[in-house]
Order: sequence, then structure tokens, then C-alpha cells
Amino acid sequence: MSEVKVSVIIPVYNVEKFLDECVKSVCNQVLKDIEVLLIDDGSTDSSGVVCNKWRQRDERVKVICQPNQGVSVARNRGIEEAKGEWIAFIDSDDWIEPDYLQVLYENAVKKNADISICGFYFEYPDETVTRGHFEKDMVFSGKEEVCQIQIQILAKNMSAIKNNSGDRIGAPWCKLYNANYIKRNQLEFIPNLRRSQDVVFNLYALEHAETIVYKNIPLYHYRINEESVCSKFSKQILENVNNYLREMQHFIMKYHRGDEVFAAAFNTKICTSVYKCMFQYFFDERYPGSYAEMKRELKAYLSQKIFTHALRNVKYQNLDKTEKVFVFCLKHGMIATLFLLVKMRQRFIKILRH
Repeated sequence: MSEVKVSVIIPVYNVEKFLDECVKSVCNQVLKDIEVLLIDDGSTDSSGVVCNKWRQRDERVKVICQPNQGVSVARNRGIEEAKGEWIAFIDSDDWIEPDYLQVLYENAVKKNADISICGFYFEYPDETVTRGHFEKDMVFSGKEEVCQIQIQILAKNMSAIKNNSGDRIGAPWCKLYNANYIKRNQLEFIPNLRRSQDVVFNLYALEHAETIVYKNIPLYHYRINEESVCSKFSKQILENVNNYLREMQHFIMKYHRGDEVFAAAFNTKICTSVYKCMFQYFFDERYPGSYAEMKRELKAYLSQKIFTHALRNVKYQNLDKTEKVFVFCLKHGMIATLFLLVKMRQRFIKILRH
């Protein structure tokens, strides 16, 4: 195999239904000088069979098996094994356009960038929605401009540059990273984070970047999979949210202590994270307890200092309309009103989806 331009890292765990389509889209890339690292993270279905089939079919495919340790450990293993000049992370239930790597690679080399980004598609079961992170081709150069992307990760409405994808800008897909840049700055995914490990990774990645380049073309297909980990109901979400907020706080204290903009953005991130907890746990129809029990548990959860401080100091202009109503109700203890509004919204979404 010739010199490897791009190492494509694909963590694999029980995705037999989608994996073949994903790997096929990578092996059929216009850019041929690549290696494909399939990190089988202890799959218990036939994903391993699919991985081995592709290893036999294409010499650029390498299969690495490990006990189940989570997506962060799998991605880190991929970084360790990568031989390419550039690194791309792809989720195993997604797929990419034939020129995905070519466009990202050429744009990165042309602009001498540390990270190259493109647009994407949301793939719902019954429709495809086009999304671009920004409205046009962009080059972010220097600390002040790159910081605008970090602010968007924390609070999508606060950046001076309009972002059309919300906090999806923090995902590792749709991006090509300079491999030397990742290894030189010892960038890695935090193993014990079960949620938002990719967002935390990109906060650090952007902190060290000098140039980021963006091509406003949708080339990545992100599958909205209702069976994914993020869609499953579990009380674990409360601990997971606490953990990633703690890591974000650590990042801000290390690099942006005393920065009022980052402090305001983090307060916003805390409030929007609680908003997600409401839908995915407290107000979910699968909540195991009574309304009174839910209310007590919610109040106990929100009594933590990190939440009381954020709710007290968050600025309404940094929230969207729905989030403003949500935060207002929480600030004034209007749990019953909030509960009713959420249930109405959930019912309305069900009607729309059917």
C-alpha cells in the first residue's frame, strides 16, 4: 500500500445492520491512499464477521479487537494505531459521500489547516435533512476566531458567527484532523465519559488549533438511530451529565479562567443540559415513579451548586425560545406547568412523526 494520507477510525459495537454500508462507503472513496481501522469493541452480534469480511476484501482494512471498553477507548486505540497524515472519525452506523475524504483533505492541505470540516445530512427513517455548520466556506485563523467555534459548542446562540447545526459542531465526524497535531498535543477522548466525550475532545482540539477550514458542502450522512445509546432511557443520564459538565468546567478553568464570555457560555450549557435531562429522564413516559417522586428527585438534583449557580446567572438572550420558557419555569419552581408543557410537546411530536 502506498503512503497513507488518511487513517479512518471506525469504532464498532453491535452494528451488524449498518456496518457494511458504512465500510463500503469508506472503501469506495475517491481518495484511495487511506487505511480503514475497524476497532471492534467487544461486539456480541455478527459485527466481527462483517469486519473480517472487509479485511479479506480490501488490504487497506485493519481489524483491531478489544474487550468492550466504550467508544472513547476505541477511538484512542485508533489514534495509537493510525499511520496516516490525517485522521477521520466515522460512526459505524453512518456513511459518507465518495468525495468526502478528498474534499476535506484538499481543503486542509490548501489552507494548511489543523482541522478540516464539512457539512452533513441528518438521515431520519422517513426523510433526509441537509445541514451545514456555517452558511458559507470559512477559514478560522488565530485564537479569537477559533474561540468562536468553542463558544458555539457551549452555547449555540452566543457566537459572533452564525451556526446552522447547533452543538453538532462539537461532533468528531464531518472533520479531518492533522495526525501530528493530535499526537503532538496528546489529544485523546476521556475514557470514563459516557456522553459528550466527543464534545470535550473538540474543546481541547480547538484550543490548540491555529487554523480551521470549513467547506459548505454536505458530505456526511448522520443516521438518527432511535436504538442508539443516547436514545435509551436510564437514570445513568444524570451522572453522565454531571461528569461531562465537570470536564467542561475543568477545561474552562484551565484555559479560560476569568473569561466572562466563556463563563456565560458555560452557564448556558449547564441549563441546556438540564433541559435534555428533563426530556430523557424526569419527564420521560418511562420514568418509574409517581409524579410526586419525580418532583422530589428533580428538586434534589437541581439543588447541586453547579445548577443553582447557572440558573441564577444564565442570560435569557443566550437561550432559544423554548429554553427561555424552560429556564423561567425552573427559576420560579413552576414544575407542574413545565411538566404539562413538556407532555404537550411530546404528544405533538408523536402526532407529527406519525
